[in-house]
Amino acid sequence: MPPKHPIKLRPYPPLRRRPATLILLFWVGWVWSLLLGLGLVWAWWATQGIAVAAELPYSQGVDVIPEQLELSQNTYFSSCAGCHVPIPPQLLPTQRWAEILENPESHFGVNLRRTRQIRRDIPPLSNIAIRLIWDYARQSSRLYREDEVLPSRVRDSRFFWALHPKIRQVCGEDEIDCPERISVQTCTSCHTAAEQFDYRALKPDWANSP
Repeated sequence: MPPKHPIKLRPYPPLRRRPATLILLFWVGWVWSLLLGLGLVWAWWATQGIAVAAELPYSQGVDVIPEQLELSQNTYFSSCAGCHVPIPPQLLPTQRWAEILENPESHFGVNLRRTRQIRRDIPPLSNIAIRLIWDYARQSSRLYREDEVLPSRVRDSRFFWALHPKIRQVCGEDEIDCPERISVQTCTSCHTAAEQFDYRALKPDWANSP
C-alpha cells in the first residue's frame, strides 16, 4: 500500500552565479602565474650572468673572507679569469672598483655586456654578477683619501707598491729578471699560479723578495 503521506523531494535550489567571485579567482590565478613565470626567468638570467659558480681551483684564496661572500668571490674569479689574470681586489682602491663596475660597457676598450663578440664561451656580465662582484671587491679593498687621484691601472696604485715593497729595489739592482712594464698580465712573472687566483706561490728567486 502506498504511504498515506508520501515524501515530497524538494528540488535543489539553482546555483547562483557570483561574477565578482569568479573574476577575483581569475585575477588571483593570473597574478600567481605571472609571478611564477617572472621567478623562473629571473633564475635563468642569474645562471646566465654568473656563468660558472664552481668553487675556485685552489685550497686557500688570496684573502680570508666570510662564508657569505664565497659566491661573490667565485663570481669574480669566473667573470675575470676568462679574459685576463684575476688580480686581488686589494691592489686597487674601493672607489676605483666602483668606477669599473659602474661602466661595464667600457672596460679598457671591451664591452663586458657583449663578451660573446670576443669569445663565445664567455657569457656577458649581468647586473646580478656585477652586484656579487661589488660585494666581494668592497669587502676586500680599501678607500683612497679624497685628495688622492684614483689610479687607472694597477701599477699606478699605491696599494700595489705597499704590497710589493721590494720590487723597485730588487729590480733596480738587476738581481732578478723583472718585466719591463708592470701590468695585469705580468703577475705570472713572479706568481706562478696567478691565473688560478693563487698569489702565495712564488718563483724561487722571489720567495724572499716580496
